[in-house]
Amino acid sequence: MRGFLFIPIALIVTGAAGVLLCRLMGINPQLSAMAAAAVGSLIVGALAATPILLNSGSSQSAAAQTALISSAVHMFGHAAVAAVVILGHLRIGSGFIYWLMAFYLVSLVIVCGSLVSVIRRSPVQQASSGSDKQ
Repeated sequence: MRGFLFIPIALIVTGAAGVLLCRLMGINPQLSAMAAAAVGSLIVGALAATPILLNSGSSQSAAAQTALISSAVHMFGHAAVAAVVILGHLRIGSGFIYWLMAFYLVSLVIVCGSLVSVIRRSPVQQASSGSDKQ
């Protein structure tokens, strides 16, 4: 669960590396688009952590199902952020989608790694066989 705390750090490092690469190539990094994408990705990362927080201490199978929900929240949350900006005709900048994709991929690695860790640490619940219920 602590892995979700690395999302802000990863977003800052990714943003800084992206700005540096843009400057080296002579491309405008569009800092307003980067900031909007980073804030959106940070909010979605926090929302993705919510299902696991609400289902802490559950069995391994329940944790795996919750992890699936959490990863779906992460993916659809980023799609919703992109949809709000594109369909809302917000004047953020054309580089928004590129920044959002970079932040999505970096945060996806952290979210999936954290979810795998949560699943591994969850207690395994043994299935009872039909003959034990006599």
